[in-house]
Amino acid sequence: MATTLNLSPPPLLSTTQQPQSTQTPTTTTTNLLQSCENLNQIKQLHAHFTKHGYNQHRSFLTKLITKYSETGSMKYAQIAFDNLRKEGYSNFTYVYNVLIKGYWLAGLFYEALLVFARMVGESVEFDGYTFPLVLSVCAKDGRFSEGVQVMGLALKWGFGDDVFVLNSLIHLYGECGEVGKARKVFDKMSERNLVSWTCLINGYVRSEKVEEAVKLFF
Repeated sequence: MATTLNLSPPPLLSTTQQPQSTQTPTTTTTNLLQSCENLNQIKQLHAHFTKHGYNQHRSFLTKLITKYSETGSMKYAQIAFDNLRKEGYSNFTYVYNVLIKGYWLAGLFYEALLVFARMVGESVEFDGYTFPLVLSVCAKDGRFSEGVQVMGLALKWGFGDDVFVLNSLIHLYGECGEVGKARKVFDKMSERNLVSWTCLINGYVRSEKVEEAVKLFF
């Protein structure tokens, strides 16, 4: 049976690295939002602080999108995202990544790819988190051709040697029955880690090539 993978790319940017509004909500506001344990609490806090004008603050909306996404409440995450755009904030890579990840974890793969398509259409910059994330979405949903196109963009943006991107590409090939292509990517990698080996082994197992998988151990 194939091993369960943890294909998580590098962590998202920390709070201190996220773009900040010129007038940020108070620490108390942020702490209250972080302490919310369910959707109703988040919605109540959202409504309360909207009355006080925080719905126009980029930092508050960013944290709100993150919190909604973490709870799988993608309808409300999308609403907060749309509000962020109405305020004129764009080219905001971190928020797009959060939204894609939220849709992915909620099993809404098509919606995740629509967010990525919007990034492409609006010339939003990609980072080292975007491509592994979107490739993982394609792998999970069996979208081989879309995954190949995503990898083409990764190459164009200079992420062709990134170990997290290549691991996700191997995983995509393995999930879509293209284990031969997965092996070619693996053999050409200048840097490998445990996930690289696990992705390839799982690809062989999924294709019922157990002997090839065993050979990787020797």
